[in-house]
Amino acid sequence: MNPALCAADKIARGLPADEAAPACDRIGDRNFDIQRWSFEARADWRFAEDGLFVGTFGRNNSSGIELTGLGAGQTEDWVYDFFQARFSLGRLFAQGYYNTSNSGNSFLLRDGVTLVDDSSLKVGQIQHGVSLADGVQDFTYGFDYFGTTPASSGRIYGAYEDVDEMNEWGLYLQSKTALTEQLDLIVAGRLDSHSILPSNVISPRAAVVYKPNENHGIRLTYNSAFSTPSALNFFLDVGGGFAPAPLGGLGFTTRAYGSGENGWSLRGPDGTFEWIRSPMTPAGSGGPSQLIPADVSILWQYYVGVLAASGGIDAPTAGLLASLTPTNADILRLAIDPNTQEGSLLTSLDLQDLPSTLESNTKTFELGWTGVVNNRISISADVYYTRKDDFVSPLMVETPLVSLDPATMEAYLTPFVGPAAASAISAGAGTPGDPTPIPLGVVSSDDVGAQGADLILAYRNVGDIDLWGGDIAFQAFLTDEWVLSGTLSHVSDDEFVITGGSPISLNAPADKGSVGLAYRGLESGFNTSARLRFTSGFPASSAGFAGNVDSSSILDFTAGYEIPNTAATVQLSVTNLFGSEYQSFVGVPAVGRFTMLRVKYDLF
Repeated sequence: MNPALCAADKIARGLPADEAAPACDRIGDRNFDIQRWSFEARADWRFAEDGLFVGTFGRNNSSGIELTGLGAGQTEDWVYDFFQARFSLGRLFAQGYYNTSNSGNSFLLRDGVTLVDDSSLKVGQIQHGVSLADGVQDFTYGFDYFGTTPASSGRIYGAYEDVDEMNEWGLYLQSKTALTEQLDLIVAGRLDSHSILPSNVISPRAAVVYKPNENHGIRLTYNSAFSTPSALNFFLDVGGGFAPAPLGGLGFTTRAYGSGENGWSLRGPDGTFEWIRSPMTPAGSGGPSQLIPADVSILWQYYVGVLAASGGIDAPTAGLLASLTPTNADILRLAIDPNTQEGSLLTSLDLQDLPSTLESNTKTFELGWTGVVNNRISISADVYYTRKDDFVSPLMVETPLVSLDPATMEAYLTPFVGPAAASAISAGAGTPGDPTPIPLGVVSSDDVGAQGADLILAYRNVGDIDLWGGDIAFQAFLTDEWVLSGTLSHVSDDEFVITGGSPISLNAPADKGSVGLAYRGLESGFNTSARLRFTSGFPASSAGFAGNVDSSSILDFTAGYEIPNTAATVQLSVTNLFGSEYQSFVGVPAVGRFTMLRVKYDLF
């Protein structure tokens, strides 16, 4: 986009004038250098034989490229600080910690606008336990508190900036009963309350653990847990820059908008979905941020303007078409779903309101075994079945695009320009379901924080999903110096069909595993290892980035040497030894070989 037009657009969206031009200059300005440093200081005070107090402070500073739900972000001096105090005396344990974030000069690459994140988290926890009947019965109980204070000066939480604080607390009790010397019964329950969620959440758990001898253990567990919606699920309100091509070239932008405490609707002032925001609305009529009715009399003029600007029609034809006054009865309007490219009549559009995000409950049954064979081979294996209720989707586009129906347009134009010209002009509108119709606006309402022709992305509870899977891992000591290891994981599905909605991707492979061989010279000080990792291909979809991730097989290699009579160690690590480029997700750069040589010296 022209720098002047880009700056004018950002000023119109509320960005201070002195920040608009620098933001435009930063769009797509990637810095591939990765810098990260961390610091931690700790002080321990043992005030009794079983009593300890620990105070810790830590800082992490990082710069690089990070993947977000709105595309890649450039982090520059993003700092995390934490302050922690821990106290323990016997079975009494208490801790409190305070985490802070400072985003430095970070920004989204698609937008260029500086991100501001000065959020903080306060946590307090206490736990105690008692053992009865010589250890036959044991109880553990405790309390947790989490206080989240998002703060972004309107850059991340936008319209929600002053109403986005969250407080959570939970109580829990666990009972462990030794039914026999080999058989334990464990039951637990937890009660949680959240300042935004409408009701408290109860999470029961149970397990039977059988240990026939010291080398083997079998467990059968049931676990009910919940995932608390994040501050982003509720309160995210941030522009994501121009939409992916070809929409961005027409002036359409993206905006991620959370559900808030009460949810929102796309119904316009008259209660219908026939209201839009368009990048073609002139400044004199309010510009792209102006909510307007999706009337053919308006859309027609926008359509003619796009054809004329793109060279699809000459000036005389543009003048003739601009003089026409079609109505909603003459040319039908289409709503195009950006996620599926499917079209439907705008007058029959029935969009679901976006309710406030609810917690996602996960119920899991698991059968597992761990064992040691011949004191040389350790194995762990488990199978599980999981049902996840009210699954929260990744960011997905909620707002359909509005276009004109080519068939009724051709019929309307034929008496004015003839069949051949009518067919050619209406072809510019595409056909229903075609991925290339000219979008003229995006369905919108006063409920969403649109600041232009924004495609609104949001998180939504999309329904229930069921899956099963299994994991196995082993480690075999072939000799005292050679170790063979391996892992294998399988999940039944990597994509889920949601009734009334677009498929939801797991965004992870259904199959993955590794096999490795390591050597450690007990006398020579030399060590080396090789590990082959593999993942299956999988469908991926997040915030407009959709496609298939290819399967990959990666060989890693390490070699090290402990220098005799010193405290120094030299270690060479090569990730992806053969340099076969692969992508871990859609839209991220391909990764090749990474080599690191490290020298470590222990002072104490």
